[in-house]
Amino acid sequence: MLDYGLEGLHQTLESLNNYRIRFFGTGYNRKEARAPFIKDLIVGNKTLRLVVFLAFEYRKAYDEDFSFYASNNKGGVNRLSFTAITKKIKSIRDVDDEVFIYCSLPRPSTFYPLFSNSSSLEDRSSLCDYLVVLEF
Repeated sequence: MLDYGLEGLHQTLESLNNYRIRFFGTGYNRKEARAPFIKDLIVGNKTLRLVVFLAFEYRKAYDEDFSFYASNNKGGVNRLSFTAITKKIKSIRDVDDEVFIYCSLPRPSTFYPLFSNSSSLEDRSSLCDYLVVLEF
């Protein structure tokens, strides 16, 4: 998406908006890029809120070569901030305890999801998972 700079990003986001396709993890500014995907799911007679965070760790070359990360007044991807994610998880849990939080954060050379439904910290390999477990 950012291979074509901010113009390419804006064109992609406009196309997604035109087709009413929701996006997250990127945006026209930091606030929009940090906003998680939130969807209420009806399971039987219960409503469960799904919250998905998407962020990318800081890489100096990406920042310098592609202006990759969103800022207050510039579009880009959500730069990984455990502080910001922790605050958002806490604010969500303060309002809704029937929530499933999912973090998808890239690890070096690979991307795979990190689920928040395990209570065992020994099995956790990521700080995001640890933060989600702490908020249970």
